[in-house]
Amino acid sequence: SSVFSGFGAISFAFVCQSSSFILYRSLKDGERTIPVWKRVSNISLGISYVMTLVMAVSGYLSFGNAVQGDIVNNFSKHGFVATVARMFLSIAMLLTYPMEMVVARHTFDSSLFKRMLGMGEPSFIRHALVTTLVWSATTITALSVANLGIVLEIVGAFSSSILGYVLPPVMYLKAHKEH
Repeated sequence: SSVFSGFGAISFAFVCQSSSFILYRSLKDGERTIPVWKRVSNISLGISYVMTLVMAVSGYLSFGNAVQGDIVNNFSKHGFVATVARMFLSIAMLLTYPMEMVVARHTFDSSLFKRMLGMGEPSFIRHALVTTLVWSATTITALSVANLGIVLEIVGAFSSSILGYVLPPVMYLKAHKEH
């Protein structure tokens, strides 16, 4: 079970790199260079690495091998430490969710409306509709599941494995048919 959950979480994290393309395109025209992108990436990854390392080491030192996938579930529901941990997790979600929402909305809109239905750029109504649909689906999922570690394991093990390990070589072979 721990191998399955670890593989799912790592695969899910690996697949999250999809947002890098959209983030690169969000740089201003004059700043869309390799040195600027390297600096932005290194600073972002450095901050993420430090924050993840602090959380992982703190969790392991506090709970040992009994640490759960969602570390907040290890804390009591009413303690000061739990409140602080939930506050930091909330801040992280508030800062992360909009970026992933942009990626999800862009992918959904491009796949369904542009490619399948042949429609052009989104109108305000379509943009608002897709945003509301993606937000509602994720909010309902978050409110329905008490332990999001299970969601990460399932999504990571199935869809992320295909996206991260199967589709890249297939796309490479398709792009380089002549070789």
